Amino acid sequence: MANSNNSQIEKLLELKQLFEAGILTKEEMEAEKKKILGSNSEAPKESHETEVPLSHTIQQEQIEAFEQSESEAIETSDDTFFEKNKKYIFGGIALLFVVAGIFIIPKIISHSESVTIPSSDTKDVVQNIILKGVIGDNIGFSMHLQRMGSKIEGTEHYESQKSDASISIKGTIDDNGVMILDEYDGGVRAGSFNGNLGEVSYFGSFTNSKGKTFPFSANIVTESELARVEKEEKQFETTKIVYEKNTSSANVELSADYPIKGADALLENTRKYIKEVIANMFQIEGYEYKGSLNDGNSVINSYGKAKFDELDREWKENAYEGASAYVETIEFTKDFENENCVSLCAHSYYFHGGVSNEFCDASTFRKVDGKHINIIRSNNDKGLHKLIINAVKNKLGEDYESVNEEFESSPVAGIIHLVKDGVQFDYQHYEIGPGSLRQVSITIPYDKIKPYMTEEAKNVLEK
Repeated sequence: MANSNNSQIEKLLELKQLFEAGILTKEEMEAEKKKILGSNSEAPKESHETEVPLSHTIQQEQIEAFEQSESEAIETSDDTFFEKNKKYIFGGIALLFVVAGIFIIPKIISHSESVTIPSSDTKDVVQNIILKGVIGDNIGFSMHLQRMGSKIEGTEHYESQKSDASISIKGTIDDNGVMILDEYDGGVRAGSFNGNLGEVSYFGSFTNSKGKTFPFSANIVTESELARVEKEEKQFETTKIVYEKNTSSANVELSADYPIKGADALLENTRKYIKEVIANMFQIEGYEYKGSLNDGNSVINSYGKAKFDELDREWKENAYEGASAYVETIEFTKDFENENCVSLCAHSYYFHGGVSNEFCDASTFRKVDGKHINIIRSNNDKGLHKLIINAVKNKLGEDYESVNEEFESSPVAGIIHLVKDGVQFDYQHYEIGPGSLRQVSITIPYDKIKPYMTEEAKNVLEK
């Protein structure tokens, strides 16, 4: 029995050492202690003996001593743990502050700076909204709006109009961001926008005064962003690209002021125009350029080479020995430009062994949306006819007698574009008279022809 008690004491002392070494937790130590003590931890059974055995007394004293040392060990362990690890504890607290500074505080700040649409309950808060967008494919517009609660007021400007023209806007917006805006031109309702306003855009459908509906989309911009975009839209740059090859059988020259900078729609439409005119003037059988129009060198060189190969082949098949080389040339130039529009003009010449001819083509494009501008309001206006006939008479002098009779009944040329001093009318070789007249071009000054011009043509002349 004494050996058993001594064994228990030894185990308890070992247990204490494991706890102090940090190998066991307090809970683990308590559990192991109960296992060691077993039934001795329960209340002692009744006994008829009146004396308590000495071994039990010693055991009890040792247990009490163990429990006392255990308590001291726990207290000492707790103090020792804090002392040993306090630098890590303070380091952890500092790390928490660093994490908060990196991840939490910036989110709070960015949230406070984010764009929000005031609800209709915020009746006293005025919100300025600037929109830049397009109706359909190419009708550009901008808006300066003020919102107070659910009410919207402001002005709208169409890019096709002169700079000082604006339209009044009135409308409403609900808590879901559905914004309905009505245009008023001179007090008369002209159109309506119905769409959804978000944090970065406004989009939906536009209905004009005739009841026709078109999709629209617009971005929310700042005043400086709007100014920058409008400035970029008025920029237009070209670069000269030339293909030239001359041999005894064929001479080909193709040059173009090829567009390289401007509004996307303007670049797309002017490049497409150049490609189509080259194809029509060169008339290369079985050839069509299918590459990217963004690569001007590829466009010009591909057409030039294809035309040279065709002329060279035709000359070798048809020309007599010692005949002059076949010749075809096209020159594209930027004929006129102001801050609102640009005119491109093409002149071509061909000679095929005794047969020669000249052609021209021209078009004026609005910069903001690349639209080809219709310049003359009506081809049937008698006042316009008189202006054109008098201009041709002044140009040709005595040669006017050779002009054909059909000219005076229908004098408006097919090729019309804006130039620096007025509206230019170009007549093709043989169009109004014999070949000796060659091409005939006249320019009617703006102060005389403005009454016969379209509004969109007059608007792009305004600065």
